[in-house]
This record gives sequence, structure tokens and C-alpha cells, in this order.
Amino acid sequence: MSTAEHIVVGAGHEATRVAATLIAAGHSVSLIRVGGQLPPELACHGRASWRKMDGDQSLANNVLGPTRAQAKSTRGVLVSGSTHALPMSPLTFGRIVPNGHRRLAARSWLRARARNALAEVVGGGQEERTYRDWVVRRMGTPAYDILYADYAERRWGRSGEDIAASTARVAHSPALATQRVVPADIRDHSATRAEALVAADGGRIIDVDTVRFRVDRRTLSCVEADDEAHLVGERLVWAVASPADVAGWLGAACPPAAAHLASDLATVPSIRVRLSGASKSHPDEVHVLDAGPCWRLVRAPDDPDAWIVSSTGAFSASVVEDIRDFAVQNGLVSADCTVVAAGAVPGGMPVWGPVAHARLRTVLDTYAALGIRLSGSAGTLTALDPTSLVQHARLLLDAGSAELQEAWRVVAAPPTLVEDLGARITHFFADA
Repeated sequence: MSTAEHIVVGAGHEATRVAATLIAAGHSVSLIRVGGQLPPELACHGRASWRKMDGDQSLANNVLGPTRAQAKSTRGVLVSGSTHALPMSPLTFGRIVPNGHRRLAARSWLRARARNALAEVVGGGQEERTYRDWVVRRMGTPAYDILYADYAERRWGRSGEDIAASTARVAHSPALATQRVVPADIRDHSATRAEALVAADGGRIIDVDTVRFRVDRRTLSCVEADDEAHLVGERLVWAVASPADVAGWLGAACPPAAAHLASDLATVPSIRVRLSGASKSHPDEVHVLDAGPCWRLVRAPDDPDAWIVSSTGAFSASVVEDIRDFAVQNGLVSADCTVVAAGAVPGGMPVWGPVAHARLRTVLDTYAALGIRLSGSAGTLTALDPTSLVQHARLLLDAGSAELQEAWRVVAAPPTLVEDLGARITHFFADA
């Protein structure tokens, strides 16, 4: 096992987990964390659920702790001021569609299903590049306009035409429902465990506000963190940040073509808020289809009487207050609800555009040639759960250019083709 030292640069708990993964694999690490961290009341959301790791689970256990199968939870949607458990009955679906649109939506849905069934028999199909294409092919245009269009824009910060079809496959396809696990002890905070693992091994943790990458002779030579310079030498540098952020850290040293491509590979600002007084009459996870300041509420894994709310956009006190008022008005919390904690998610939220695959492949190779390996959700532009984060970092160790692409394809890349034409509008999500 190589003993080469690594420098991990990035935001939030994901950077800490990547550093802990390298240490658990026998390497020494310096960790440079950029920006603030989410408080534990919000960071616990990251341990609520993740996929079981393929193959050897021991490395993930060292970094994240032992896991157990996730207890079955309920999911639902908030439409017209009321929550409905998933899957919905056809009668319930008919009630949430506005008057005058029900027959049109039903006919369009049935035509879409008939067209897809015929395509499976005689062959052929239609191109799916965007989130809107994916929904319309399965549910029809009226269903997209009524249920999915506003939800997509509030969840991912873009219109359905600017989101890749693979995003819809990950979010909605029943073909992708897989086993989920949680920590064996729900009080265990895997980010805290990872930080303790870094500290116990003598790893250096440096919290900074600004980072600059210096390049000499087409190779990364120095990481400037605030006023301190860290010479790279033979060390490997891991960036747990979006391609756009890395381009900013490189500045004029970033190759022009990579800088242009990376500008379209930025993450979207994301907010997390913890509210007390969660009503027990609602499902454990509620996705908001009504117009509002948030797109999802999930019961906190350490307290069933608290919601952790997700929103997209810049963080501000007024947005947090709007989220609280929205939850009160829709009966999701009691009238005396309080905001326990709130903050911006470090690194933001990755969103796939229709041509992001090709752009990211080029950027990964360009940065690798400079001596930078992208990791984490922002670096791979995929919402990696903690176990997938560990698996991806392990595959990147001692990898050449071809292996970098393969690790991204196996662990991080959203699927480009899934046989999911049977997805049902009444289910809305994969494991409903």
C-alpha cells in the first residue's frame, strides 16, 4: 500500500469523509476545509439513508460505522394544501388535478402508456434528453405541466428543459429502487466519526475561508489556503468541490477550454432547515408539489418530532422564516414551531444538464493532468450518499486517467438507459 501523502481540499462533511477514507486505506492526509460546516442538528440528515455498498463493506464500516437495514418509511406529496401518501389511488390523483384538466390528463396518460407498450412490441422509441422528455413520454404533457414542472424547478433550480433525463431516472424510476441502510446506532454521526478518524491518525485539519491553486509547468505546485502555502510536491490533491469551483481556484491557470466547460458544471445553492413540532399525521417524507419556498420535508433521524426541510437558492433569514410559515400554514408543524437550526449546504447541490456527461468527462481528464482528482457529490456532479462517496474515493486511489473515468462511470454517473417505461404517475417516486 502506498504511503504517499494526500491533500484533500473541499467543503463540508464530504471532504472529511474523503480524507477519512484515504486514512482508513492506509494513507496520510492533510485536510483543508473551505467554508463553514452544517451544525449537527442538520448534518444528521446525511446519515438518514444510503445504499448498501457493493462488495467489501469493511472500509465503509471503518469510516461511517456499522449499518443495518433501514426500517420502512412512508412517503407522500403535498398538493393543494393536503398531503397524500404514495402510491396514490387513481381516485386521489383525479382529485388533485384541477377541474377541466382531469379528462385531458387521463387521456394523455393512457395514450403515453399505450404508445410505450406498442414500442416495446414493434421496436422504435423517442429521444429523451431532458427531464421534461422523460416525464412526458411516460405521463403525458398535462401531468408534467400540473405536477412535475414547478416541482423540478424548485428542487433543482432549473426548468425541466435544462435538466437531464438521467436526473428523472434517478429520482422517479422504479427500476432504481435499491436496498437502503442506516447506522446501527441512529445517534452515531458519521461525519463526527470521520473527523475523529482523521485526527486520531495525526491528520492535519485546516479550516479556511479562501483557497487558490498555483500551477507550475502544467502541474499543480501549491495550494494557498488563506495566508498559508502548502507545497504539493509528490502529493496527490483531491478536490471535493464542483468543477466550477476548482476553475475559480485555478484562476488564469485553468486551461481555457476546461474553464468554459466547467462554467456549466456548477452546483446549485441549497438550504437546510430544522423545524420542531412535526405533525405525526403526515408521511415520514413529504415532497412539495405546491408553489412554496421548499421542495421536501423529512423526519429527522434522531427525532421523529422534527422536520429537516430542503430548499434551493441562496440562504437568508427571510427564506428560513418563509419556510417556517409555509409549514405552519399547511399543517406540517404546530403553530408554536421553532427553527432549531438553519444553514447553507456546503458545496451546494449537483444538477445534471442535458450535455453534462460529455463536459464532465473532458474536465475530469484536464484536471487529472494538472494533478487534481475530483471527488464528492460536487466533484462528480452526482448526489452521492455516504457509502457511494467512500466507494468512489477508494476506486480513485492509485488510479490513472482511464481508471478515473471508470470510477466515475461505475459509482457516480447517472444511468443513460433504464427500462423504466412502466413508471406510474400515481407512484411519483421509485420506492413509493
